[in-house]
Amino acid sequence: MKRFFYILLAALLLLTLAACQKAPEAAEPADEAPGWQAKYDLGVRYLSEGNYQEAIIAFTAAIEIDPKQPKIYDRLATAYELAGDDEAALRTLLDGAAATGDRALAARAEEKRSVPIVAVAAGWEHTVGLKADGTVVAAGENSYGQCDVSGWRDIVAVAAGDGHTVGLKSDGTVVAVGYKEDGQCDVSGWRDIVAVAVGGFHTVGLKADGTVVTAGDNEYGQCEVSGWRDIVAVAGGEGHTVGLKSDGTVVAVGWNFDGQCEVSGWRDIVAVAAGGSHTVGLRADGTVVAVGYNAWGQCDVSGWRDIVAVAAGSVHTVGLKSDGTIVAAGKNWEGQCDVSGWTDIVTVAAGSFHTVGLKSDGTAVAVGNNPYGQCDVSGWADIVAVAARFTHTVGLKSDGTVVAVGNNGSGQCDVSGWANIRIPTDR
Repeated sequence: MKRFFYILLAALLLLTLAACQKAPEAAEPADEAPGWQAKYDLGVRYLSEGNYQEAIIAFTAAIEIDPKQPKIYDRLATAYELAGDDEAALRTLLDGAAATGDRALAARAEEKRSVPIVAVAAGWEHTVGLKADGTVVAAGENSYGQCDVSGWRDIVAVAAGDGHTVGLKSDGTVVAVGYKEDGQCDVSGWRDIVAVAVGGFHTVGLKADGTVVTAGDNEYGQCEVSGWRDIVAVAGGEGHTVGLKSDGTVVAVGWNFDGQCEVSGWRDIVAVAAGGSHTVGLRADGTVVAVGYNAWGQCDVSGWRDIVAVAAGSVHTVGLKSDGTIVAAGKNWEGQCDVSGWTDIVTVAAGSFHTVGLKSDGTAVAVGNNPYGQCDVSGWADIVAVAARFTHTVGLKSDGTVVAVGNNGSGQCDVSGWANIRIPTDR
């Protein structure tokens, strides 16, 4: 019993001594990364995964925490570029340079501002711009991904169909995005291409050896071009394809209900155009031939003389004369053929139901269907190229910026931030 008492007493003493000792202080926590860094790192991760919108959100949150970090603005601008929003990218760089005083951001902004647009193309409800650095921008209807061109590089020409977009690369390969249910975007295997054209739902590629490849809707045989040789130019209608041969003859395949492919007798042709259901050929002597649907007189061009360029709308045909005046034939219910007073014209474009002319002084004129303001171009200046489609009109300015008017229901006219764009490749 006595021994047990001493053991208990010793235990109590030990407990007392332990209680009297100062508890060790908790270890200092490791230095945590600042709040902006966590958001920045998250944005970098999203960027590497191709999740550009989430990256934009993360980088924007990082800037709100600390607006003095140049690298956040730099990565945010990159995210905007990859998302196809060059205007937001430029604005980010300018804001970042102002907020941080960083010279690299200012230099990148200046470089971005100096890259002009060099070509424009108009799809059914979307607009495409080719930049001088070989990149591409697009605006408008994107339900099929026809505007998802932010990753394109080394592009030298573009074309726009009803629901798809095509780009010709400097190495002769082709890229395409958008509506592809008919296979019109199946161009990954194409090589040695020197020109591209599009129909409503098909794509045409002209090869360096004068042969032609096609992809897409072939319901009417518009893609049956495997036997073509010595082709120097191609055009695509809504349901037919036209090829101009080096000897001035023409071949055509596809929808022929109205005779739009009856071109076997044509000679001395130097340019071709394909309308909705008619085909137009410009002869070396300045006369014009046309075949196909003619209910509105769009093929009544036999009396034309001194023509240097032709364009075809859905149901009308336009000719540019050597003296800068214009002639037009076809359906005129909307006034799209009222061009008799035009002078000093250097380029023409035919929308579905309207006509656009570029004047030598850089101004533009337009007539025809105008419910969305697609003909309201009277204030345009310094224009070097025009493009037109169903209900909108696009103009490329000499400084590489772009203007657009007309139906903007899908954002196809939201081009005010575009810069550094090329001369258009028409279909």
